[in-house]
Amino acid sequence: QYWLTVGTTPGGADYYSASTTNLSASVSSLPTTGSILYVRLWFLSGSTWQFNDFMYYATKGSQS
Repeated sequence: QYWLTVGTTPGGADYYSASTTNLSASVSSLPTTGSILYVRLWFLSGSTWQFNDFMYYATKGSQS
């Protein structure tokens, strides 16, 4: 089991917060202004919740 949050601060959930058993998630309506997005992935290890933090720059990708 997993819980994913995406926000403007570490651990924040301004843009997304949901639990899932899937190994992927689609998050829409993210900014493309170059701001920093903080992603926290919680996972259940035995009976203990643990998390990893990630940081991404929100930029618009190019399309070919």
